[in-house]
This record gives sequence, structure tokens and C-alpha cells, in this order.
Amino acid sequence: MKLRSAFPLLLGAAVCALQPAPASATLPDPPLPYVDAVQIGPPAPDTICARLPIVVTLRGTFPDPCHVLKEVQVFDRIMAPFPHPPTVRIVVTEDVCPQHGCATVMTPWSASVTIPGLPPGGWQLPLEVLKLSRDCSGIEVPGELLSAQVPFYVSEPCPPAKSCFVADWDHSRRGTDFCDAFVGVGHPASVTLEIGSMVALAGLQGGLSLAPAGLRIVALEPVGPAAGMHLVWNTTPEGARFAMFAESGAPIPAVLPSEPQNRVPVLKITAALDAGLPAPPLTHVMALDLLGSDANGGSVQECPILYLDPERLIAPAAIICAGAPTACDFNGDGRADVRDLVLMIHCVLQSGFCPPDATGRLDCDQDGRVSIEDVLCCARTVLRGTSAGSPPGRREPGVAVRFGAPVTTPAGLDVPVRVRGTDHLGGALLELRFPSDRFELTGIDGPGPGDGWLSLHDVADSRLAIGLIEAGQPAGATALDLVVHLALKPGQNAGGELRIAGGEFSGPDGAALEVALDSPPLRLEGPAGLALSPGEPNPFAREVRFTVSLARAADVEIAVHDLGGRLVTVIHRGPLGPGPHPFTWNGARADGSAAPGGLYFYRARGGGEVAMRKIILVR
Repeated sequence: MKLRSAFPLLLGAAVCALQPAPASATLPDPPLPYVDAVQIGPPAPDTICARLPIVVTLRGTFPDPCHVLKEVQVFDRIMAPFPHPPTVRIVVTEDVCPQHGCATVMTPWSASVTIPGLPPGGWQLPLEVLKLSRDCSGIEVPGELLSAQVPFYVSEPCPPAKSCFVADWDHSRRGTDFCDAFVGVGHPASVTLEIGSMVALAGLQGGLSLAPAGLRIVALEPVGPAAGMHLVWNTTPEGARFAMFAESGAPIPAVLPSEPQNRVPVLKITAALDAGLPAPPLTHVMALDLLGSDANGGSVQECPILYLDPERLIAPAAIICAGAPTACDFNGDGRADVRDLVLMIHCVLQSGFCPPDATGRLDCDQDGRVSIEDVLCCARTVLRGTSAGSPPGRREPGVAVRFGAPVTTPAGLDVPVRVRGTDHLGGALLELRFPSDRFELTGIDGPGPGDGWLSLHDVADSRLAIGLIEAGQPAGATALDLVVHLALKPGQNAGGELRIAGGEFSGPDGAALEVALDSPPLRLEGPAGLALSPGEPNPFAREVRFTVSLARAADVEIAVHDLGGRLVTVIHRGPLGPGPHPFTWNGARADGSAAPGGLYFYRARGGGEVAMRKIILVR
């Protein structure tokens, strides 16, 4: 079932799971269809504060999935200068021509809106339900309009609010079907709870609800900044109860909770089909009765809904859909990424779990069999997507990506790229950006047959995606070296920078890894114009003088070697600016002892260039 609405920001409200009505909720008078409870302001015993925005929470049940909540309107019918509550209208659409029929299944809904603050005293909230009918052509026809009143009381002004937090869900994987994950036989689904707290949290507890019945929670895992926290949990008829806490400090950081981009992932919930029950078309996952703790054991409550975006209804629910996952989505989480590739290669090589329906889910090239070619086929699909970063996972500080110094070639530049910590990796997807107005990519030197890795890449304009899949790397291997070949375009000069734009990483077990991609951008400069003058005097007995000149700034190493090529001493190692730079060598080794007489070489290396001259030391 797909949700439809004229206001996309309101869509989530139609899929919230039904919660038990709090003690402060009431019914409209007279009763309205589809409405089970109306809560004006916070739950009891909290009161409605005078002259502050008031949250109205609506809960109800539709008789079948063909009834959906289109929107909740707030408008002023009276237009009077004195204070008064606005009218709240619930707009319900009934699809009278459903594509797949309409079974009689009670479907819960929940929505919240904010109305302006009022002075102290008793009030009546006008509440309406407007019914619409959608015919087979998609036209909506207005139907019955019913109205009622809901009494409420506003108390005196309240003291300033204490610190609080906002709980929401990661919806970054949603498509047009509004599914956060997919579930089916043999592939569970995972969704992630996010927290935005005004104060750093050292603990969090609460309940999880799955509605309607059909799925059960099989795993909970702390993720993101909470990855190191202790977690205890148990299943309940509704879903689960959990408590998580840190041994020291408060890992869940303090942020501005009203900004969704500030919220951090804290808990991954995995659900699977409950034995003997059919998979519901939509399962709504909600977090209930949440309570946080700061580092001192102080209570931190959930924020009033007015801290959230006032322009949309609040729908703190994740949606798990029944059905087949997207192409190449081997783990069934609603997205195809590097973690799926790791599980695929284990299945193909028979080094890990292979589900019974692996052939149908892995036969990417549709040749009727499962092979390495299918893994590469799916890898190409993943590479062509835009990397959005790994989903929440465990931290892996042992993995890093670093650029080496560019080497000048007749065609342009060769850039070394090293991936460290490959013993912790099962796969990686790197997204690099290069100045495509100056350079074109001519190739990548990846791991060889004996390195135990599959590699491939994809180029689109200035985007270079590199995929790496572990297929049996040698024991003890901890790094992987690549070389990116860039050729200058006709009439262009070197310049710009190569940078890491994003990445996704997976462990050997298929779990998502959080890796810090903190390598600074690499300047793609041309030759440094390195020149080395003859030594004077030559031969010499006490000191020789020479000059290193550069056309542009570069990191330069200047060293002395003996006739056998062995290092005698390093005279300079570090950055040098453009222009001449004088240096001397007094005939001493690195340890300060006198070098014997004989033939020596002094060498300057920097900016992809090397210059060397010989000198004679006379004793």
C-alpha cells in the first residue's frame, strides 16, 4: 500500500502506530468517526502553559487501509480580534477504487499539530472531520463534514523549560514508497532510532512497539556515538523494552534538537517475520516512554513536540514494508551498498551464510546461476549510485585512507592511494572527486590476483567511485595500495585537488563500519621545477656548498649517499618555497662522526622530481 498526500511533509502521520491514550486524552463531544482520543497539551500531570504554543495530538483507527489521513488543517473560522482557539480539521480520503482490494484490517493513525497559545482559563477546541472519496480516475470528491468540541484548560505561565531530547527515526533510505526497510522470508529488516538532546546523555531507556502484529524484534544494537554503551533488553508482546548506559561520560552528544540534521543514530532495531503470522504490508515501529539520563544521573525528558519542525506533522515512526528488497539488496535493508557485496562474495565463495533463495536474489546478470560475475554486476550498480555515507555502524579507527605524493609522468600525474587496516575490512566503496576540467582518468592500478581483493571503478564527470571486495586476502595483510592515473587534457595545466567525497565500509561480517575520512585534499600541482647546482668547492676537505632551486613550493628531501647508495645523512626534509635555497655539507655522518674520504652523491627529491650530483671528499 502506498501513502498519498497533497502535502508530503504530512505523510508520516498516517502510518504512526496506535499508542494507548494517556490519562489526559479525551473524546470529542459528540464523538467523531475515526477519532479515538484527543490530547491537548502535554500528558497529565503536566499543564498547558499560558501564551505558549499548544500541541494537539490526535489518535484514531481507520476500518481498513483504503482510508488514509490526507492532512490536518488548522485555520481561524471566527477571525475575531480577541483570543480564541482555531479550528482543527482532520481530512480523511477513502480510495473507492483500490488497486489491490481492501481487506478489513483496523489501521491505526496518529498526528499532531500546534495551535497558538492562549490566556489562562477554560476553552473549547472546534474539531472537524471532512470525508473525501477518491474515484478510479484519482479525482477526490468532498463528502460529509462532521464537527465537535473538545474542552481544555490553560493554566498560568510556566517556568522556563528544562533540558530535553527529541527522538526520531533515520528516513534517509526512504524512496517513493516511504519504506525505511523491507522484510521477507530469510531477510530481516533494520531501522535506526535517532536522538537530538539538549544535554549529553549517559543513558537511555524506553519501549519499542511494532504494529500491527506480524514481526518480532530479533536484535538491538547501539550505534553511532552510542556504539560503546552497554545494552540490556527483552521482548514484549508489543515489541521490546531496553536500557542502555555508559560506564563513564555521556557519549550521546548535546545538540540543537530542533534541527533534524543534528540528531545522531543511537539504536539499530532489527525485526523479522514472526513464525506463523503473515507479513503486514506496513509495520510501524515507534519508540515509547523514553527517558534519558545525563552524566550525573539527572532525568532528561522528551521535548514537547513544538521543539520540532512546526511546519509538519510529527510522525516519530519508522516503516518496514513487506516484499522483495531492491535489486542487489542482499541483506534486505532497503538499499544496495558495500555490505551487500561482502555478504554476496561470502555466499558465492561458500565462506559464509547463503540463504535458501540466494539464486533469485543474487543472479544480477540473469544467467540462471550464482557466480563472481553477479557480485561484480551488483558492485557496478552500487558504484553508479551516489555515496551517502555508511549507515550507522560500529566505529573502526584502524581503517584509514591516505593519499601519497603525486608522481609526474609524461601524460600527467600518478597518485598513490593507500587503504590501511584491510584486516578489519570486508569491503569498501570510496568516492573521490578530481578536477575533470584539467584531467581525465586513464586508469587505476588495483590489487593483483594474489592480493585477495576484487576491485572495479566507475567514472562520471568529476566523480570517481572505487569498489573493493575482499575475496581471501593473505593472512597478515593490513594495507592495500592503489594508483590513480590522471592525464592532462590538451591545453591544460596541472592544478586543482583530489579529495575524498565519501565512503562506505563493511566489516568481514557484513556489518557497517564508521570510518573517519579525514585525509586532507591533495593538491595536483605540476612539476616542481627542481634544479640542483654543482657543489663548490669540489673536491672539498671541510665543507661543500650547493643550491636547490624550485619553480613552485614543494616538500623536498635533501640527502647524501655513498658510492654504494647507502644513506649517509639527511640535510633537509620538509617544505621549501619557490626560488633558490643554499645548503652545505660538512662531511659528517648522521650520528656526527666524520665520513671517510671518497666519492659521494648529494640528491634532492620533491614534487615528483629527483636531481643528483657527485662530490669528492678529501681527508
